Amino acid sequence: MNTKITAKDFFTHISIFILLYSGVVAVLNILFRAINVAYPQVSQYGYTYTSGISFPVATLVVVFPLYLFVTNFVRKEYVNMPSLKDYPLRKGMIYLTVFMAGAVLAGDLITLLYYFLDGRELTIGFILKIIAVLVVIGSVLGYYLDDLKDRLTGTRRNIWRAVALVIVLGSIIVGFSVIGSPWSQRAMRY
Repeated sequence: MNTKITAKDFFTHISIFILLYSGVVAVLNILFRAINVAYPQVSQYGYTYTSGISFPVATLVVVFPLYLFVTNFVRKEYVNMPSLKDYPLRKGMIYLTVFMAGAVLAGDLITLLYYFLDGRELTIGFILKIIAVLVVIGSVLGYYLDDLKDRLTGTRRNIWRAVALVIVLGSIIVGFSVIGSPWSQRAMRY
């Protein structure tokens, strides 16, 4: 591997993971907050303040297209320079992502189970949050494990893109269904 790594390579790879982490946090925030509105926790009964969803929706609307753009740009770089796939920062960030996804999955499941056992979560809300965590984090884990094992063929990559698109667009739609339009938000606040 005599490929010279440039600052551009460094920043594009770092950008991918910053955008990924921001997007995952935004998706889970939207889904958890929407579930809390539909199935309020006992400690928050009657509390339906929805502005907390606006920022994650805005984040996702900006971050997801950027993530797709940067990953597509880097993928084209891999075609021109295949040795770039062995870039230590890339491998390190993928392993960090897999580790963090596993840790977040375990931590979220522990927290959700604690809230359920403590009586704060209703059963349906609890189950929906478990499903949200498993689908979102499981998708990230699946994609990056496929990437590590070099199993991302054109078809498989397109399947993962479709999964991501369904999750992200579904989350944005759920977010807008909870917060309503900007005009309804303005009417509620002012």
